[in-house]
Amino acid sequence: MQLYLLRHGPAGSRDASLYPDDGERPLTRPGRARTERAARGMETAGFRFDLLLTSPLARARQTADIVAEVVSGCPRPRVHRPLAPGGPTEAILEGLPKGRQASRVLLVGHEPDLTRLAADLLLPGNPALSMTLRKGGLIRIDFDDHPSPGDGRLVLLLTPKILRGL
Repeated sequence: MQLYLLRHGPAGSRDASLYPDDGERPLTRPGRARTERAARGMETAGFRFDLLLTSPLARARQTADIVAEVVSGCPRPRVHRPLAPGGPTEAILEGLPKGRQASRVLLVGHEPDLTRLAADLLLPGNPALSMTLRKGGLIRIDFDDHPSPGDGRLVLLLTPKILRGL
């Protein structure tokens, strides 16, 4: 399986007066434009996805919707609650298909959760693995079978700037 981890695009600042529920904080207008350019970069690079799972938070859902609109053949996003902030690795992995149902899966979520997930999949329990995934950045981790901690191979880590430049 090819597992892609995409951090949501740039969102508005936390502001309880505007968004009492931070889960409803949306992408900004420039954030939407940057996300669309990054998705066009994915399309240009030939990325394809069989399954698109997203956090239930608005900014992640909006990011997933943009990718689904821009990338050819991309399925509609499905909300996967464990991708919300604080979701445990085990719960995220339990929601992934078994067998050959989907060989290219895109997860859209948040930091620091996505880099924690990547670290768990690559070198579980090793605090030496430290990555930063900027808003709109993309990681690809490959597995011979269903993803499990420690079995992943890091294939790429693309900054948002690189994606937008493709």
